Amino acid sequence: MEAFHSRFKRRVITIPTVIVLGLIWILLLPLWLPVGILVDVFRSTPPVVARSGLCITHYFLMEFFGLLGCLFLWLGRLLFLVRGEQAYLNVHYTLQRLWGAGLLRGSCWLFRLDLRVEGAEHLERGPVLVFMRHVTLMDTLFPASAFGQPRGLKLRYLIKRELLLEPCLDVCGQRIPNLFVDRSGLKRDETLAKVKALATDMGAEDGVILYPEGTRFTLGKRARLIQRFREKGEEAQAEKAESLQNLLPPRYGGPLACFEGAPDADVVIVGHVGFEGAANVRHFLSGRVYNNPVIIKMWRYSRSEVPEDEAGRKAWLEARWFELDQWVSEQHVE
Repeated sequence: MEAFHSRFKRRVITIPTVIVLGLIWILLLPLWLPVGILVDVFRSTPPVVARSGLCITHYFLMEFFGLLGCLFLWLGRLLFLVRGEQAYLNVHYTLQRLWGAGLLRGSCWLFRLDLRVEGAEHLERGPVLVFMRHVTLMDTLFPASAFGQPRGLKLRYLIKRELLLEPCLDVCGQRIPNLFVDRSGLKRDETLAKVKALATDMGAEDGVILYPEGTRFTLGKRARLIQRFREKGEEAQAEKAESLQNLLPPRYGGPLACFEGAPDADVVIVGHVGFEGAANVRHFLSGRVYNNPVIIKMWRYSRSEVPEDEAGRKAWLEARWFELDQWVSEQHVE
């Protein structure tokens, strides 16, 4: 758990900022919405300007919902209305799923996205390690919506520390076992020890989700990574990165730490297509994600298929990553 003074200094800025901006944005809706509609009418691109504004409105409303939920749950514990540590954790897992699913489903509805999930049955029981493709910030919401079936897993997220600037992720996310990591690499051993601890003591309802690429895929990042490998004389790594058309090579530290922390956990690989055009606001406004199918597909592998040695585990994950890259390419061709 992060120190109180550190959380307080951040939240005293981020929470009021989101609340004030949200209220201003919603109060100004009668002004900006007609303008957005007019822009959509006269543009030759899909009608997404007004929808983008409504998507921002939806985000602020979900943010208010999440923060109020966190406040009520804290008061409930203070007043002994929520009894026991496990009950307190469970209601926060539920809130995490509702918030994430609400954001994703609302965005899909506004942009007419057809969300299809294949293989959700692979996540009806744990313990599991979930390794997921990373293309956009939206895919951090996929688990809440796609994995939130009635017998959904209690997922522990391994995500970047920068997301603590998002108030709901900060408040709710730090009350349950999630890990916000510093990606600078300055405290690598300490970070990997925390990742290993995150994956320990998982039961039939638990899972850890992480993004082995370590950052969102873009063609620019792929090119820079290949160049960096070549500058270091790591030609084999550069060739592997060049062979991947839709993904970055996996970083092995996090997955290997999870393998050590959860020796009995199966592995679920998660791929998705349809949100490649949602990397930033400019992409949204271009209409690249409007009226698209969004397909999420999962493959589950028994732990007995994963080698016991480090080199074997790296090779196994690398093979799964090349298979996932091929699947993404096939979906794009279709």
